[in-house]
Amino acid sequence: MAGSVFAIGLLASFAHPGAGQRSAPTDTLTLRGSVIDAVTGRPMGGVALLARKSRRLAVSQADGRFMLRLEPGPDTVVAFFLGYDSLEIALTGDEVGTFDVMVPLRQAPIELEGLSVRVERLEAARQFARTFNGRLWERDGFEKYTQAARHMLDMLRWSGMVTFVRPVGDTDRCVVIRARHGCAVVYVNGARMPPESLIDIPPDDVESFVVLRPIDATTVFGTGAAGGVVMVFLRGR
Repeated sequence: MAGSVFAIGLLASFAHPGAGQRSAPTDTLTLRGSVIDAVTGRPMGGVALLARKSRRLAVSQADGRFMLRLEPGPDTVVAFFLGYDSLEIALTGDEVGTFDVMVPLRQAPIELEGLSVRVERLEAARQFARTFNGRLWERDGFEKYTQAARHMLDMLRWSGMVTFVRPVGDTDRCVVIRARHGCAVVYVNGARMPPESLIDIPPDDVESFVVLRPIDATTVFGTGAAGGVVMVFLRGR
């Protein structure tokens, strides 16, 4: 996908009041702010912001807000969400303190990108798994199971990456990665979804998925992911 690149000093036009202004000097750098749709102005949750060099990751909340703490030094923070152009924030290495930024993402017609979309999405899954000790199952590995599985929950059961999936009430589901850790959080194409939504995903629509154990998920997503995280990437969406 195409993307945009901004130097931190050029973000003022997209920032909150005072953006680009340093707070009291510290030995760390903090980027905080909101991710929005560049056209509608609506906040975007589930957007990943990954620092390429330091491998630090933040995921925007439902209201678009995020906070990413970095070590000083040159780096590039990439904001990406499927169906949108990525946006890069270039850090020169001179920044310290706290910067408030607004990150506007523009929709991209991914259905016209063909194979390049699949490659970028798959690489994002691989990088996420490598960086945060996740377990990745790519389509080449589970292709033979897609005809027998009824839906994505079956694929999770057969993957051996989760302990079990149990019903909660009449319609809800709970994906358990480790016993006694509670229900895992589920993301589909970067957007947080209820686990039972996986029943509506045909296995043939799945490109890959990553499972983070509770200890790794808590490090990345905080205590709200104490049960672990399942990240599903769909084909051509």
